[in-house]
Amino acid sequence: MFLSKSAGISFVNQIQERELTNTEVNRKEEIVKSMKKKMPEFEKNYGKDAKSVMYATATKIAKNES
Repeated sequence: MFLSKSAGISFVNQIQERELTNTEVNRKEEIVKSMKKKMPEFEKNYGKDAKSVMYATATKIAKNES
């Protein structure tokens, strides 16, 4: 997300991402299940954002596999 100010007005530009296919959604869930055993490591590295990072990582892997 990018923030820019122009004449005192804030604009937020958001990145548009494509939807996951059903195959990618299923694969993402499989990846998340396999990553859950590593959750303490994610919590150590990312703190309160560990779950979000885990899901984002799984989504990225699932997208790259298709």
